[in-house]
Amino acid sequence: MFRFLFLIVLVFGTSCGTRKVAFQPVTEGMLPILERAAERDLVDVREVIPDIVVDLRYSHAGALGGKAVYPPEMPCLLLRQTAERLKVAQEALKLQGYQLCVWDAWRPAEVQLKFLSESENPDLFRHPDEGWSGHCGGCAVDVTLLDREGRLCKMPTWHDEASEHTGYHYRGGSKKVAWNLHRLQRAMHGAGFRILESEWWHFDDTNLTTHAVPVVTAEQLGVGLP
Repeated sequence: MFRFLFLIVLVFGTSCGTRKVAFQPVTEGMLPILERAAERDLVDVREVIPDIVVDLRYSHAGALGGKAVYPPEMPCLLLRQTAERLKVAQEALKLQGYQLCVWDAWRPAEVQLKFLSESENPDLFRHPDEGWSGHCGGCAVDVTLLDREGRLCKMPTWHDEASEHTGYHYRGGSKKVAWNLHRLQRAMHGAGFRILESEWWHFDDTNLTTHAVPVVTAEQLGVGLP
């Protein structure tokens, strides 16, 4: 058994790149938002998983038309139950020498509507007529895989990339990418998340997909959007 595990590490140990993602702590400016969020059972994931890496992609320039759609001090919020499930996945991956990086968590309803009206790829975003995205209630999360040093692992695509490889069934030719994706999916599914068929990075809390989760707006939490 140990020989088998050693061979896996030997073969796939170089399946991550050199780009590191820096740890981002909760800031003082987030505290008023967190107080309002707690009233809706939303917590910053770093409260539940202190060592998790957060890199909210929509806080970066280029998220939409070359601009960020989240403020610089955007908290990374999830329903507490969902955050606890994410902790289970994080712990499973750390035993294997890997860890999670959160790309998106709670997404204000205002941002969801903005993407639908202004994005070059609006099909990536669920229209409220079909039911709000789990992101808008804090029960869905976008994640990718890092190694123990915080380096991005090779995955099928980048976040929100318009590509034939965005689905959860990887059809590319890289064994390293296929293995990394399988490792991520196994950890998330084992923790109680459902994989979104069209986006390998998106996972919904299984227990919260059978009934409507209240949508939370930026206005309700006092989040000032750009």
